[in-house]
Amino acid sequence: MINSLKSEALLELIFFAGVKGTEDEVINSVLPVYLRKLNCFMAGVIKIERSGLVNKLILPFAFKSNEVLEYLRDCIQSSDKNKEKCCCEIISGDNFFYIYSLADYGYLILGKKKPFSLLFKNEFRNIVEFLGKVITQAVDDELRRIAEKKLTEERRLLRTIIDNIPISIYAKDLQYKKTLANKSELKHLGLESEQEVLGKSDFDIYGESVDPNTLLEDQEV
Repeated sequence: MINSLKSEALLELIFFAGVKGTEDEVINSVLPVYLRKLNCFMAGVIKIERSGLVNKLILPFAFKSNEVLEYLRDCIQSSDKNKEKCCCEIISGDNFFYIYSLADYGYLILGKKKPFSLLFKNEFRNIVEFLGKVITQAVDDELRRIAEKKLTEERRLLRTIIDNIPISIYAKDLQYKKTLANKSELKHLGLESEQEVLGKSDFDIYGESVDPNTLLEDQEV
């Protein structure tokens, strides 16, 4: 019965470890579940940043000011063994603390009144390793979204500048077909929409009246 309950708990923890979302959403979803399902009196995620260790989320919040937390942080900073072993058990008074490595992201800390069994501790290590990968992926995804948003804003700004320059500006691909035409170029062509020229060559636009030197100029460019 006990083994069955442990298996169910592990399966549920695996499910929550795979929660998708931003870095904060993953941590805020997973940590309360670990606190409750593992009968912990505290749970925390500490992130490794260039400036040092950062308390990403500590539950309950009051534990942030607990001296034991500073002691655990010192243990992490003063020894690389925690990361090499993936899990380290620290006994402080009547309490048991477990420091699990979250890959390159940081550490998961759990505080319990009773120790984990060796079997459960080792099985749970695999779940935490998976959780570390999920959080790291969430961070990468978030950075990519920020970069894409910045690129989109830069392109929008550049396009606004191009459209408001009072001279004809256009761009062509390697097949000499237009990929961009600003408002001045459209006015010069007597057209209303950029869609009317995109993907078209000068021959498509001007027909046989196109200047034969135009293709030579394009090839030189």
